[in-house]
Amino acid sequence: MNTRPILWHIEISHYNEKARWALDLKGVEHERRALVPGYHMAVALALTRGRCYTSPILELDGRRIGDSTAIIRALEERYPQPPLYPTEPVERSSSRTSSTKSSAPTSGGSSFTISTATVPPPRGSRHRCPRRR
Repeated sequence: MNTRPILWHIEISHYNEKARWALDLKGVEHERRALVPGYHMAVALALTRGRCYTSPILELDGRRIGDSTAIIRALEERYPQPPLYPTEPVERSSSRTSSTKSSAPTSGGSSFTISTATVPPPRGSRHRCPRRR
């Protein structure tokens, strides 16, 4: 598929920022569609056919991907350069289990890091989006 990715997002959200930064750092031309807070959950449910009720959601190659970490994983597969995860297998594995980290050069020559802790949800809670194994 050759369509531009679409990022459905809330303008003020750390998770949405993480997805926007990943798209920008990879240089992926995309369209952004801002969701209205308060209605965003209903739109997310409709877009993902009930799989996810939070944003961001990325439409990429005919798929709708919820959860910023899953979005970055999909971007890494589709657009491998520049990498957002470490390239060494041991570091890459470690970063996926404890946090999502990467340094990528910016236009000013400095580095930028995307980082978020991966913590399992409390026992008995409902995931925002199902995780694929």
